[in-house]
Amino acid sequence: MLGWEFPPAFTGGLGVACFNIVKSLSERANVHLIVPFADAQNLENVEVTALNRVEEEFKNENFVREFPTVLLSRVLVELSAYPALKSRKGFSKRTESGEQFFKTISTWSDVSEYFQTHDLYGRDILERTHLYAIAAKELASQKEFDIIHAHDWPTFEAAIQLKHDTHKPLVLHVHSLETDRAGEKTRNEIYAIEQMAMQEADKIIAVSDYTKQQIAIHYGIDERKIEVVHNGAEVTARSKFRKKAGEKWITFIGRLTFQKGPQFLVETAEKLIRVYPNVRFIIAGNGDLLPMLIHEVARQRLGKYFSFAGFLSREKIKDLLASSDAYFMPSVSEPFGLSAVEAAQHGTASVISKRSGVAEVLANSLRADFWDTDGFANYLYAILKYPRLKNAMESRSHKDVEHLTWGKTTDKIMNVYNVLTP
Repeated sequence: MLGWEFPPAFTGGLGVACFNIVKSLSERANVHLIVPFADAQNLENVEVTALNRVEEEFKNENFVREFPTVLLSRVLVELSAYPALKSRKGFSKRTESGEQFFKTISTWSDVSEYFQTHDLYGRDILERTHLYAIAAKELASQKEFDIIHAHDWPTFEAAIQLKHDTHKPLVLHVHSLETDRAGEKTRNEIYAIEQMAMQEADKIIAVSDYTKQQIAIHYGIDERKIEVVHNGAEVTARSKFRKKAGEKWITFIGRLTFQKGPQFLVETAEKLIRVYPNVRFIIAGNGDLLPMLIHEVARQRLGKYFSFAGFLSREKIKDLLASSDAYFMPSVSEPFGLSAVEAAQHGTASVISKRSGVAEVLANSLRADFWDTDGFANYLYAILKYPRLKNAMESRSHKDVEHLTWGKTTDKIMNVYNVLTP
């Protein structure tokens, strides 16, 4: 299994899903997980190889590196189909700088030093994923395995390389797409990597039927190749924390990016506050659009109605959801939306975007188009204003997600494995 986020290094649902899938799968299979960063793990039937710790095993042995050309050359060919973007030239420059950088990495200790960070993204993301691919190729060559399972695009280069080297079946687990993150018309290096890997894969697991349709429409992949497996949820008893009587809390959890619709969040807040000023929006998360969001809140003089909590631990997120009056997810494109499930587990009513995978399992939520801020504001107002509606939604939403377990998720994943390795 090839993963990119794994506790303690995670920014959202990808790391949470990867951890719980690995943990649950370990009851049915032996798992060798390769990730860029992780602490020492003690999971039965799971061997975790984290690149930040790999020097402990190899000490100062030479880092055997072969610059894989299969993916890079094909990416350039793919991108040449979009000359208006001039991506071919830009990617060639990045590749040259990457080659220059990798000349400084000669031992596994150098690899470990490079991955000594929780921040797995950033401007050097393509070089970082390429180094991960080279390292994963070497590490996997020493293991016996039946199937390759890769989570999201940062692992896809490694996945393609392993498939070419071993001829083992390849399963790609798509938690999000570049067309979700950057817009449906995006055709960049990451898009090309995703499309290429999906063409190479034997099976694709999509976290929702919504994501399956996006893969078929925007990447041209045959739907028969795609299996829908909804995320599970940690078993959590319904709980509601009591806070002092006063303002109502509406919570948003997620990375502040284009995909999450922060501009629609502010528009909705402004409209709701006009008619229901006794409210506070709790924003939990970081991201490249956080400064823009803070500026817009200040520009509209809404500061006293907002609290920016930053990135929160899992326990603090649970406490926040349990004490919130409503959960709000105005995403432009949300492949699943695990935090909405977690909100329902704690009996918190949700207002969510129609363009989300979680809408397929959370029947008792209120849904609107991401751009319909009037609809969002009306729904939030109704939850805050009418206790009987709020109580009914809380009870029914909790029942919606009672059947969502990681055990059922991994049962479906095993079914995919069994088709490929009878």
